[in-house]
Amino acid sequence: MRIDGWVGVIIFACSTIIMPPLAEELFFRKNIIYDSSKTIFIITSIMSIFLYSVEHSFTWLGILETVFIAIPFTLSYIKTKDIYIVITAHFIINLIGNLPSVIISIVNLL
Repeated sequence: MRIDGWVGVIIFACSTIIMPPLAEELFFRKNIIYDSSKTIFIITSIMSIFLYSVEHSFTWLGILETVFIAIPFTLSYIKTKDIYIVITAHFIINLIGNLPSVIISIVNLL
C-alpha cells in the first residue's frame, strides 16, 4: 500500500492492526463455531481453523503455519466463550507484526 500522507498512515494502521482482529475473530470464531452437538461443535471448530488459515495464505506450507496460529485462538474461544480475549490476542500479534511498518511510514512522512 502506498502511503502518501497522514490519512494514508491512519488507514494503513487501521487496516492492518485494528480491523483484522475484529472482522476475522467475529467471523471465524463467533459466527462459525456452533455448539449445538458435539459433532457439529468439532466440525465447525475445524472448519473455523481451516477457513482462517486459507484466508491468510495461498500455499500449503503457509496454511499449515497459520493453522498453528489459529488453533490457540480457537481453543481460547472454546474455553472462555469470550470473543474479546481472542480479539485482544489477535490485535497484539498484529500490533507486533505491523507496528514497525507504521512507524517507518510515519518517519518517512517527517
